[in-house]
Amino acid sequence: MPAHERRAFPREFLRINLRWEDGSTAYTRDVSPEGMYVWVDAGAFIADWVAVELTDPRSGLRFRAYAEVMRIEPGLTRTGVAMRLHWRRFLRRH
Repeated sequence: MPAHERRAFPREFLRINLRWEDGSTAYTRDVSPEGMYVWVDAGAFIADWVAVELTDPRSGLRFRAYAEVMRIEPGLTRTGVAMRLHWRRFLRRH
């Protein structure tokens, strides 16, 4: 029997590079309106709450979010981080 899905929105598999708070490289594995799963460099600092920023240089659109870390999955070269978004804003670069 499949596990009960608790997400209100489906996740979309999408790879977007982003800036992690400590300067580590990171990218999304999947995103939804309520959360995202991110791969960060192994050894990156991961707090209980994190601020992330995604930028599209072609359009100048930026997405900033403040997220609660729900789960951390350590790996050899990358660490997976499941996050729930609590504050998010789209901003246009001037």
